Amino acid sequence: MLNRIIFTAAVIVLFAALQVSAEDARRTPVVKVVEQNSNAVVNISTERVVLLGQQPAWGSYGSEFDRVFQQFSNNLAQSQTIKQKGVGSGVILDKAGIIVTNAHVVNMASNIIVVLNDGVSIEGKVAYVSPSDDLAIIKIEPDRDLPEVKLAASGDIMVGETVVAIGNPMGLENSVNMGIVSGKNRNIANTNGEILFAGLIQTDAPINPGSSGGALFNLDGELMGINLAVIQNSQSIGFAIPSEKIRKILDDYKSDLVSASEQNKKDAQANNIAAPDKRSIPQLLRMRGQTYGQEPDISDKGDSYEIKMNIEGLDKSKIRQRLNHLFLKTLILKVYHLVIHFASALFEASSILSNL
Repeated sequence: MLNRIIFTAAVIVLFAALQVSAEDARRTPVVKVVEQNSNAVVNISTERVVLLGQQPAWGSYGSEFDRVFQQFSNNLAQSQTIKQKGVGSGVILDKAGIIVTNAHVVNMASNIIVVLNDGVSIEGKVAYVSPSDDLAIIKIEPDRDLPEVKLAASGDIMVGETVVAIGNPMGLENSVNMGIVSGKNRNIANTNGEILFAGLIQTDAPINPGSSGGALFNLDGELMGINLAVIQNSQSIGFAIPSEKIRKILDDYKSDLVSASEQNKKDAQANNIAAPDKRSIPQLLRMRGQTYGQEPDISDKGDSYEIKMNIEGLDKSKIRQRLNHLFLKTLILKVYHLVIHFASALFEASSILSNL
């Protein structure tokens, strides 16, 4: 009886051990890296304003188009532009909302939206840029502490070691790719042989459009680099910016914050901000009143001015002329807006068709 109990217990223990072993076999080092760090990789959506005259698709027509409407709008037109949208990736370096990405991802962006792994969207601001390394720091204001990554030690790169790339290629959020370190201290040069970026990590992990600014991890779950680019028409030749350059831009950003804080304290202590000259205000108000053919009665009330004007004494012809002028401007701008929206839609449609 005792032997049967012991045998049964041994079978149960063996079965449990086999189950655990099977689960461990599936939870590879790559899976562990993804589980530990995927929440710290974010999606970055940008919108930038481009002058029509600078759009190659318009040729010379863009600048001509701007000039025609500028004559009528008296430089008040605000829609001599189209909006271009872009996507990229970023990595959270600090739980307070400090994110690193590529500088080209946020270059000239007027709006930046950071989408966290749980789907929460937060507006971001470019806080620091290192154009020479193609790195940028984005700051967001989260309502909670965020997951952050651990930076790998500077120079701790082994050629041939397995790496894990996490990013948002083609807008596919938190996509995971695996590869190896193919080389280190690589340079990228332009067609004239001028070095654009130096000291890069070469990897065969796929880096597709949208992956720029994403993370490259080693199997210890440490951030080795920020994905930069892939050589077009090549077979898996990609590059990432190493951790020492990420650490440098982070240190430079924090140093700038300290310097700015100290400067603000000095400015506050100096307190040399001059009050506006109130004597010039009545003169400006009188000039505005005279536009309508009457000298206004202006009384100084200390922190404000009281203006009195006789309505019956106003020059109605000047008022009518002014209203007609404003109506004409408004009409022209409305038509201009409609034409610009139509042109923007055509441009976006042509861009989509060209990518099909």
